[in-house]
Amino acid sequence: MKIDQAPESVVRLTDRVYYLPHFEPTDRPILGYVRGDRYSLAIDAGASPAHVSNFYRALDAEGLPHPTYTVLTHWHWDHAFGMSCVEGATVASCATNELLAEEARLSAIDETYWDGMRRETRGFADEYPIGSIPTIVQSDIQFEDTLTFDLGGVEVRLFRSVAPHTDDSVLVHIPQERVVFLGDSVYGMCDEQGEHSVDRTKLEVLAATVRGLDCEWFAQGHWEPLDAVGIEEDLDPVEEQ
Repeated sequence: MKIDQAPESVVRLTDRVYYLPHFEPTDRPILGYVRGDRYSLAIDAGASPAHVSNFYRALDAEGLPHPTYTVLTHWHWDHAFGMSCVEGATVASCATNELLAEEARLSAIDETYWDGMRRETRGFADEYPIGSIPTIVQSDIQFEDTLTFDLGGVEVRLFRSVAPHTDDSVLVHIPQERVVFLGDSVYGMCDEQGEHSVDRTKLEVLAATVRGLDCEWFAQGHWEPLDAVGIEEDLDPVEEQ
């Protein structure tokens, strides 16, 4: 299987921030990690139990404790479907939990739901081959708009933001380390015909929010972290002719 070649090591971005790189062949996103003096926190729960196991093996190899908390940047399967098997407490916005509940409801009443995902969604069949299905759960802790964690020596701030990708987008800001995890917030969406588009009004609001954070590193869901210069191409794309 393709996921057998997924990254096996975390990358140290700053003194307290690490990440497991994305895996382009199956579209696995970055999984982030913040090490505090008392607690630790993961950003996103991954696509599947296999993704979570991959992440924890990489943490073990670095001598890093498994996360006390795992927070979601949004509800999409590749960021959330590993939540049923993570260790510690899980955290998501109320909006994300509502969308996960609706996904669970729809899949329960349509026996062909997951077959459609295997046909139409890149990477899904690698994580969930025929005969297996995701376990969709909601988080242990939920919040409306903002939530801050004191991990000991470092704080992590979660806050909802307008974004072109999903209406439940959450940014994960680590001010002391000058890092923000953006999830997939800067990306557009594909319609039922596969056409990609970006709501530029929402992107402008997101761009203003991100620029106001005074960060050095910007970690997106499906790319390597970018510096302040590199992120500008995604925050201010050239208008299509």
